[in-house]
Amino acid sequence: MTGFTPDAPVLHEIKNHSEELTKAEAGVAAFAAKRNNRWYPKFHIASNGGWINDPNGLCFYKGRWHVFYQLHPYGTQWGPMHWGHVSSTDMVNWKREPIMFAPSLEEEKDGVFSGSAVIGDDGKLRFYYTGHRWANGKDNTGGDWQVQMLAEPDNDELTSATKRGMIIDCPTDKVNHHYRDPKVWKTGDKWYMTFGVSSAEKRGQMWLFSSDDMVKWTYEQVLFEHPDPDVFMLECPDFFPIKDVEGNEKWVIGFSAMGAKASGFMNRNVSNAGYMIGTWTPGEAFQPETEFRLWDCGHNYYAPQSFNDGERQIVYGWMSPFVEPIPMQDDGWCGNLTLPREITLGADGDLHTAPVAEMDGLRENTTDFGAISLGVNGEQTIADDAEAVEIEMTIDL
Repeated sequence: MTGFTPDAPVLHEIKNHSEELTKAEAGVAAFAAKRNNRWYPKFHIASNGGWINDPNGLCFYKGRWHVFYQLHPYGTQWGPMHWGHVSSTDMVNWKREPIMFAPSLEEEKDGVFSGSAVIGDDGKLRFYYTGHRWANGKDNTGGDWQVQMLAEPDNDELTSATKRGMIIDCPTDKVNHHYRDPKVWKTGDKWYMTFGVSSAEKRGQMWLFSSDDMVKWTYEQVLFEHPDPDVFMLECPDFFPIKDVEGNEKWVIGFSAMGAKASGFMNRNVSNAGYMIGTWTPGEAFQPETEFRLWDCGHNYYAPQSFNDGERQIVYGWMSPFVEPIPMQDDGWCGNLTLPREITLGADGDLHTAPVAEMDGLRENTTDFGAISLGVNGEQTIADDAEAVEIEMTIDL
C-alpha cells in the first residue's frame, strides 16, 4: 500500500487565495448585516453569518486559545468549506479573526475540509486538513476525492497561513471515497497521523501514518476497523492518551460512526459521536477494552475534536442542526460549537467531560432555590424572563 505519499508537498494553485478570502469575508458580512439574533448564542462560538460545522485546528499557542471551524460563508446551508477563526486569552471573551482558509488549490477546490493543529519540536504550529474535490467534478453523486494537506501559519497570531500542499494522496482503488479529517500527535521520537477512511469494502476504518519530519508521511497500518459492518465511515477521528488520578495510562479512540443502526437507546442520531477506551503500542493496532460510548447523550453533539494544552485534554463539539427544517437558517446564521470541556478518566474507568474551569467566568449572578419537590406532572417556573441561564441540579428520583 505504498505510492500515495509524495516525496514533497504537491501544490496546484487555481485561484488567488487572498482574493478568495476577501470574497468570503464579504459573504459573512452580508449575512451579519441582516442577522436575526433571536436565537444567536450569547456565549457559544458561532460565525457572524453563514453556516458552520466541525471544530478544527484547536490549539493553545503563544498565550492564546484558537478555535477554527468549518464555514460556508455564502449560505446558511452546508456548502464549499472554508475555515473560520476566533481566538481568546481566557476562553470566555472571543475575538473574531480573519477567515483562515478558502478553497484555492486544485486538491481542495470543492472544500477545505476538517483537520487539526499541532506544535512541532521547533515550537512552530502546523495545520493538517483534508482537501476535498467531487470525484465527478460537480456534485456528490459520484463520491468524494479527498487528500491530506499541510499549511503553516505566517505569524504567531495565526491570522494567515501559507498552504504547503498535498502530503498524502488517496489510493482510490483501496478507498470508497471517504478519506478525511487528519489528527496528528507525537509518541516517542515519531510523529503519527490518523484519519477516517471508508475502505473499498465500505468498512469504517482509521489509518495510521508516521513521519520523522512532519512533511513526508509513510503508511503503517489500519489503526482500527469498526466491528459493525453497517458502519461505513469513521468521521472526525480523535486519538490521544489519558491518565487516571493514579497515573495509569489508557488510549482513547474517538470517532463519529456513520451507518450504525439504532439499538435500544444507542445510535439514535443520524450519526453518533463516541469513543472507546483501550491500549495502543506504536507498531500495533488499537486494542479496545470498552464498548462504544457516546460523548454526549444529546441529539446535536457531533464531530468533536480534542487537544492537549500541556495540562488538560480539552474538547469542543459541533452543536449540529441535523434535522430539517432548521429554523435559524432563515436568520442569516446556522450552527455553533459547544462549550469547551475537560476530558478526565474517572475512578469508574470511564471518561467524564465537564466544562473547563474557565467557564465559571461566564457567571454574573446566582440564585439558590434550595430543595424543590415536584409531584407527578408537577411544574415549577424558576425564571420567567432569562436570556442565558445555567441550571445546576441534583435530582433525587
